[in-house]
Amino acid sequence: MQPSPPHSRRRFLALAAAGVGGALVTAPAAAQAQSAGTQAVQAAGAHVSSADRAAAAWARVPAIRRRIRPPRFPARTFPITDHGAAGDGTATCTEAFRRAVEACAAAGGGRVLVPAGTWLTGAIHLADNVELHLEAGATIRFSRDPADYLPVVFTRYEGIELMNYSPFIYAHGRTNVAITGAGVIDGQADATHWWDWSSDPAPSEGPDKKLLAQQAEAGVPVAERVFGEGHYLRPNLIQLYRCRNVLIEGVTVRDSPCGTSTRSCAPTSRSARSPWTARAAPTTTAATRSRARTC
Repeated sequence: MQPSPPHSRRRFLALAAAGVGGALVTAPAAAQAQSAGTQAVQAAGAHVSSADRAAAAWARVPAIRRRIRPPRFPARTFPITDHGAAGDGTATCTEAFRRAVEACAAAGGGRVLVPAGTWLTGAIHLADNVELHLEAGATIRFSRDPADYLPVVFTRYEGIELMNYSPFIYAHGRTNVAITGAGVIDGQADATHWWDWSSDPAPSEGPDKKLLAQQAEAGVPVAERVFGEGHYLRPNLIQLYRCRNVLIEGVTVRDSPCGTSTRSCAPTSRSARSPWTARAAPTTTAATRSRARTC
C-alpha cells in the first residue's frame, strides 16, 4: 500500500480550520474565504489515496462486529406437522405455517421446525422471537400462484415503499427473527413464472414501475400506492423489513422471483453467519439467473 504524503492530513485540517475561520469576518470576505477554503480542502483531499480510505473503512469492522449479537430463542419447538402440514410437495401448507408461527409467538417464541420433506406453501409471515428452522432434507417450495401472496403488505420495490404482493418469507417491524438450518428455500421462479414480468412482452413491470415512481414523486401516501393483483411488480423471496436482531444462517436459497432483502434492518443486529446461495436451476441461463436476483 502506498502511504499518502505525510503532510496531507495536517494540510487538510489546517485548510479546513481556515475555511471555518472565514465565517467570523464580514459576509463578502466570508464568502471568498469559504470558496477558497473549499477549493483548497478539495485539493488536499485528492492526495488521500483510495488505499488509505479502504484501510480506514476496514479498521471500523471489528467495532461493527462487536455490536452484532445474533438473536436467541427459547428452547421450544413447533413442528409444522403438528399443525396439519404434509411434506409430499403437493398439499398446500400455508395455513399450517401460519398456525405454527402463531403458536410459537403466543408461547413467547421458539423454533418453527420444518422437517425433511417438500412443503408447498404461499407466503410465510414471521413474528417476534420466531426462528424458522429447516432440517437437512427439507425444502420449502413456494407456490407459483400470485394470489397466494395476497393480501398486499407494506413493502418496497426498488427502494420505493408501496403496498404489494407479500414477499414469500416476510417480517415487518419484528424483533428477534431467524431463518436457519440446512434445508432449501425454493422460490420456483423461472422464465414463465415471475421472471417474465421483468421485461417485454406485456404484461411486464415497466408501466407499474413508472406509476410507482410518479406516485412517490408526487407524495402519494404509501397506503394509497396499492399494487398487487392486476399489477406486475415482483415480490422478494425473503424480506425482513425494519426488523431488529436478524439471523439468516446455513440455508440454500434458489430461484427467487426478485431478489432477497433485509433492507432497513438495524445495522447493529443483522447477521448472516454462514454462506447461503441464490441458485437457479441448472437449466436456467446465466442471464435469467442475474435477472432473478435483481429487483
